[in-house]
Amino acid sequence: MNDDYVIEPTAFKSAADIRYALEKFGFSEGRFVARFPQNWIVDFKTCIERFPDVERKRAFELLQKYKRRCCFVNTKQAFDRRRPWSENARSAQAVFAGAVFTSDSPTIADIDDDFFKPSREQRILAKTAEYSRISRRLIEASGEVFLIDPYFKISRPGRVKILNEFIKIGAAASCRSFHIFSRYTECIEGTEVSFDRIARREIKLQRGQRMHCHLVDDSGHINEMHARFLLALNGAIHFDKGFAEEPLDHYVDVSYVDRVRHAEYARLFIDGEHGFTLKHELVFSA
Repeated sequence: MNDDYVIEPTAFKSAADIRYALEKFGFSEGRFVARFPQNWIVDFKTCIERFPDVERKRAFELLQKYKRRCCFVNTKQAFDRRRPWSENARSAQAVFAGAVFTSDSPTIADIDDDFFKPSREQRILAKTAEYSRISRRLIEASGEVFLIDPYFKISRPGRVKILNEFIKIGAAASCRSFHIFSRYTECIEGTEVSFDRIARREIKLQRGQRMHCHLVDDSGHINEMHARFLLALNGAIHFDKGFAEEPLDHYVDVSYVDRVRHAEYARLFIDGEHGFTLKHELVFSA
């Protein structure tokens, strides 16, 4: 997951090349195109400026489409402008999962399912550091994130510890709003007042951030919650066993969801079409 590939800007010969290659990247695929060098987008635009008029228009439309999908990511990898792109890429081959060249193999025509290593799923240790490593890119790319976990208990330190790490990642980027959707009967272990008190005490928001807890009754509903996942406008990560740090080493499965399922989750929770009964709501800010 979160594998970075590099593509030589001049490797694209047509709008069809752009669609064919970039369709394989983004949060739904678990892999990304690194801006290598940092002004890779500028070099890419220079390349497609040479296309015929209609082809150029389509190419720029595709560029905007894949930028909206967050297919491109920054890299701190050094790039020497005095050397050819291919030499720079080979020098950095240990950093990236793969490279696509203009003339040397592999080219755009060579990238198929066999070219890419599996990137959508991974087994990780159920530790805060691993949850944070997997989730960092999605949080950093988002202004608002949603934790969907019907069994999230605010009184369990292992769960709040992970949430607070997510909040710290967001504070260092531009993520200012966090939501929790959980089942009322799982969250409220005493009274609503005690839940509110514990949440305000244990959730460590940073300056400018806001937390919104939605405790719902989803029993018997067609959209009854089962899956646990981290959701944002750009993508979603499924956590097989939710957001819980295990005291002993224990592996859990995590995976990016495909675009169809992401669109459905976004409709339910971001757009608010889940249809659940809201039993208790808590909103507070730092």
